[in-house]
Amino acid sequence: MQPLQLISRRLLRHIEPYDARLLARSTLCTPFAEVRFMFLRGGCRHSIAECAPDAAINDGKQCKPSETPHCIRNVLWTPNNYLDQLHHKQRRLLALMRRLVWPVHDHMTAYGQQYKLPFRNPSAHCSVSQQDLEYAAGFFDGDGCVTGDSREQKFKLQISQTASNCEALVFFTRLFGGVSYRQGRGQGRGRPVVQWRMLGAAASKAASMMASHPSLKKGQLSLASTWPESKLLRMEASVKLRELKDLVPRPEDVLCTWNYLAGFFDAEGCISVPGISNTVHLSIGQKHNAVLLAIQAFLKQEMPEHSSKLRFHKSSGTKGVWNLHLDTHGFSISVLRIMMVSGLIVKKKSAELVLLLDASNHADVRTRLAEMSGNQSIDTWLDAQGVARARHIGKLQSNMSYYKSVGNTTKVVVLQRSIQDMKELHRVSTAETNVSNLRKTIREMIGMGCEACPLVAPFS
Repeated sequence: MQPLQLISRRLLRHIEPYDARLLARSTLCTPFAEVRFMFLRGGCRHSIAECAPDAAINDGKQCKPSETPHCIRNVLWTPNNYLDQLHHKQRRLLALMRRLVWPVHDHMTAYGQQYKLPFRNPSAHCSVSQQDLEYAAGFFDGDGCVTGDSREQKFKLQISQTASNCEALVFFTRLFGGVSYRQGRGQGRGRPVVQWRMLGAAASKAASMMASHPSLKKGQLSLASTWPESKLLRMEASVKLRELKDLVPRPEDVLCTWNYLAGFFDAEGCISVPGISNTVHLSIGQKHNAVLLAIQAFLKQEMPEHSSKLRFHKSSGTKGVWNLHLDTHGFSISVLRIMMVSGLIVKKKSAELVLLLDASNHADVRTRLAEMSGNQSIDTWLDAQGVARARHIGKLQSNMSYYKSVGNTTKVVVLQRSIQDMKELHRVSTAETNVSNLRKTIREMIGMGCEACPLVAPFS
């Protein structure tokens, strides 16, 4: 039976019926694949048309260029060409997004309310609990920074966060003092940033308190707590600080507790829900694996019935990163529940959301979780239809493996062609979704006051 010829409704609004029939019959395509191509007219890109082959096309017959109406002479004939067009659009939209500069912000958001910048808390806690110290040490190990050089009489403790998720900055300000300032407006995917800063005698006290817990930055904090006043000694201290930053840490340097883990996960952790299964995955990434080995050993001691996996991921242009993965649903949920009662604050809303995950709300939870994580994965996101396609491809691959094992070569050939067809459709549909998401996000950014910075002209 010959497949039906499909023409998108939006395309039919731009062409005459005769042109539509000719358009469907003048397309080169394989006998089993849907073909998607771009309709161009007068420099404007209209919607997508889909067609399936008929006997005339399969026999190699097609219209001559002279018979093709002027409005469809620029059709991209093959699915690969159309996919290239989508990728080209995606690159151009990403380039535009990178040029968008966020408006100047005078506030930060935390715990569901806004705080005016600069934000300070004159009544910082005089006494700090051990649980809060462990959380602070864990978070500072992940996102904290100790700075100081020979020219500065005072060192600095610094933590930077996006302006829309400043719970940790409010926590440190209330715990130790310091001030949160606007650091950067943000551009493209990077949201506006707020930085917590502390210096002077109060910073020495805070550094000494955090250094009381064994952590990755214990040496840096101990040095900062006794920062010298003499310029000569400051030169020696700044050299020592640089050496401590370059030192490769050891697992025994870290004393992992649940409060420490909650703080470190708030800074460096990731909560994800795979598209093909109703499970929750946790992961933590680091340049060095020392702290991950310490966390892995701690989790093995606390939950011996579960196991985590430590993997090294290397991508082009990078030195690679270590990742600790918790891939089983029960393990991830148990760890999240304990971290939530151990001080988890930055990722608390995400944790509460994924705890509600089941088969009925899988797509909704994934969408809301992606919205909480910002724009970092906007060009790689799989929507509900993409997840359904991925699952269908997985089922076809499982069926093909079964027929291979029983020696049914006819079924294997049929399934191979179906899988190839579905993968092609999946790549094109995913690219369409990514382009649509990028356009929507750019419109939203412009609506929030983002402006495109001017292009820098090359040197003549």
